Amino acid sequence: TVQSNSLEVINKHFSRLEPFALKEFKLNSTISSLPMRFFAKLNKLELLCLTKCSISNIEDNVFENLANLKYLFLNDNKITDLKQKIFSGLVKLEELNLSRNKITSIEDNSFKELIELKKLNLTRNKIGVVHKATFSGLVSLEELDLASTGIWKIDEEAFVELNKLKKLDINKTELKSIERGMLDGLYNLEHLNICSLFSCQIEGDTFDHMTKLKVLNTNKMNIMNREAFSELKSLKSMRFFTHKMESSDYIS
Repeated sequence: TVQSNSLEVINKHFSRLEPFALKEFKLNSTISSLPMRFFAKLNKLELLCLTKCSISNIEDNVFENLANLKYLFLNDNKITDLKQKIFSGLVKLEELNLSRNKITSIEDNSFKELIELKKLNLTRNKIGVVHKATFSGLVSLEELDLASTGIWKIDEEAFVELNKLKKLDINKTELKSIERGMLDGLYNLEHLNICSLFSCQIEGDTFDHMTKLKVLNTNKMNIMNREAFSELKSLKSMRFFTHKMESSDYIS
């Protein structure tokens, strides 16, 4: 763990490191920005923790030399947007935590190179809209947490490439309807949390393809059509929340 408030001092730490030596790196510092080639010498790194560093800006390709990185923690920072080349080079990454930032914009294909990613946490951001290509490329993803992200719209086929996904949390959204095609592609989903802050209509065949779903948590007020759950043959647990959540509950 490196403790410092100066990029110059941190870079001096890096300059003394032998190439290929470091496997884990945890930074306890206020650095605001990650410039290009910041981690250029750390190409054997497997875990990188940059939690609570007040990072607001990450330049393109800053992680490109970290081809062996498996775990990246960027939670509790001030990141506002994810650009298309921000995660370039992270071909072995398995877990990415971006929770509790200020993310309002995710460019299409931002995660495209993360072909081994299994767990993605975006909770407590302000994403708003999930576009068709927002999660493009995440063919190995098993867990996706979008709780408390102010989502009010999910494009049709937004999850179509996530056919290995087992757990999806879109709790405390602002969705007013769960439309046909919105959850297409989630054939292996086992656990779904889908509670809206508003009265939310579910179309009749929304869950028909989710034959492996075991756990479903939703609002009682969501039930507009009993046939919506008729094909859930593997379902073991279903919880309906009757309390009304306020919009102030979902962002801290």
